[in-house]
Amino acid sequence: MYYKKQTFTLSEVLILLVIIGFIAAITVPVMYNTYLKQETISKLKKRTRNRRKLSEYRNLFTEAQTHGTLH
Repeated sequence: MYYKKQTFTLSEVLILLVIIGFIAAITVPVMYNTYLKQETISKLKKRTRNRRKLSEYRNLFTEAQTHGTLH
């Protein structure tokens, strides 16, 4: 008894590739924009932390100058 091996036709494979390409074309830019947005937020948070630290050091320096503890 012969049996026919089940395979995909060329048209089915091409349709599948078109669908995968379409999904990738939609999702990749969205994911990249989300990545860029998160990177920007992270950089802004880091700058804010650095500015706060700098402000605290300036305040400590100013207090030390006014109290005469800094020579």
